[in-house]
This record gives sequence, C-alpha cells and structure tokens, in this order.
Amino acid sequence: MSMNKLKLPSMRLGASADIQIRIETDEIVFALIASISRSAPTRIATQSAHGLLDGWRVSVVDAKGMIGLNGITSVEVSVVDASAVDLRGVSSLGFSAHTAGSGALKWYAPKDLSDYTGARMDLKRAVGGDAVLSLHTDDGTLEIDAAASSVWIRLSPTALSNAGVTARDYYFDIELIRPDGVDAICAATSTVTVLPEITTST
Repeated sequence: MSMNKLKLPSMRLGASADIQIRIETDEIVFALIASISRSAPTRIATQSAHGLLDGWRVSVVDAKGMIGLNGITSVEVSVVDASAVDLRGVSSLGFSAHTAGSGALKWYAPKDLSDYTGARMDLKRAVGGDAVLSLHTDDGTLEIDAAASSVWIRLSPTALSNAGVTARDYYFDIELIRPDGVDAICAATSTVTVLPEITTST
C-alpha cells in the first residue's frame, strides 16, 4: 500500500467536515483509450470497461494528437458509464484533435477495505507529538466506505473546538484495523490545515 504524504482539504473551526480519503494500493492499472473529445469537461472513452470508481484520480499517458493531456496528472474522474469518464475541471477545447486509439488512462488500483473492522486517526501539532484530537470509527468521526475504497472524516461543528484545536497546520496519520493487525495508510508527515471560524455570533 502506498505510504504517501497526504494533504487533506482544509477544515474550519465551527463548521462540520465530511472529507473523503481514497485509499490506493501500489498496483498501477491502465485502460486503453478509444477516443478523447474536445470538450469541457474532457470526456474519454476507453476501449473496454475501465472499472474506475467515481472520483478516482487518473493520469493520461501516451495520447497522440491531443498531447497536452499527457502533462495532466492525478485528476479526478466522473464516471459516465462502464467505458467513459469525464476529467473533472479539465477542458480540452483548445487542444488538437486526439488520434483515435492512442494513449491510456493510468491510475493506482483501489485498496480492498472489506477485511478492515475499524480506523483511527490522530491529529498532532508535530510529527511524533501527542495527539490533539483522536478520531475513530467507534465514535463515528471516521467511517470506512468499502464500496468506494475510502475512509471518511465526519466531524460535527463543535468537534474541533471542543478538543482545543486552534487554527493552524497539523500533522496526522491514519491506521486501518483488521482482526490480525493494523495497517498505516499514509505517511506521518501528512498534513491538514484548520482555518479560523468566520462567524462567531450565536
């Protein structure tokens, strides 16, 4: 499993948080491209069923004609159907026409989470420091979504302030719990920014 340094979307004091963390393996998967439309967002049809999950991150490699897409990496997809996806936020209107049948989509395969019984996450001010806030599937602040190969952070509007969390950058690590052990899913240097509360009146 990849032990990448993650950078999560920001969380804000006084606001609820629902953050999806997609869990990848080290296995690289390719799907050969049939065609790429000049559109916004860019639509890619694959030569056979791609098997991608909605929101998964992909790269385009070795596409001919529309070579500008080859420099775009780790972009989320919206699944259109079994053999087509849209690249979220990517326009190909200004690119040259794609050479049909060239190139491939490339991504890291999703992690099978079906054997995991729980997850835990510690928020820290320094790598290796004491936890300022601990999240766990037992209290509902973390949720394992096996169908989407994801772990969700679920925080109420008061969860951060009640734990004494202030606006700043924090480090975190996440572990998945199985009956016979524990697996870390990201580097301990992974970070998330907590932003100050905007409205404090009641």
